[in-house]
Amino acid sequence: MRNLVVRSIVHFYDIYPTIILDKDLDVKAMYIPEEDKMIIRDIDPEDGDVEDFMLTILHECKHVLDAKRIGVTKFVRKYCQAGTVAINCGRDPYDDNKWELKAEAWARKELEKNWRNSDFSKENKK
Repeated sequence: MRNLVVRSIVHFYDIYPTIILDKDLDVKAMYIPEEDKMIIRDIDPEDGDVEDFMLTILHECKHVLDAKRIGVTKFVRKYCQAGTVAINCGRDPYDDNKWELKAEAWARKELEKNWRNSDFSKENKK
């Protein structure tokens, strides 16, 4: 079921990265632009929050869309630069990376706009 949810959301945005669900991933998810690969921690539905899972997928979709829009090489360079800027300002290279902040904001907006009343989000209410 989770694989179907991921594929449905990703394909809605007309993007087709390789999708891997991994129970042993130590972060929620990651996108590897050089390989066009989205790796998502596979969690048991009883242990997780469907809304959080959907936000994670949407967040990674934003990275895919950005890489597609400006090109993989440029995306990787700009993402790394933003992490370096955060470090130079005494901040966290991930949590304070502008690409991460934009992806999180976009994911929340998209969840409300396109997915809040979907069958996927209703699964959490059952």
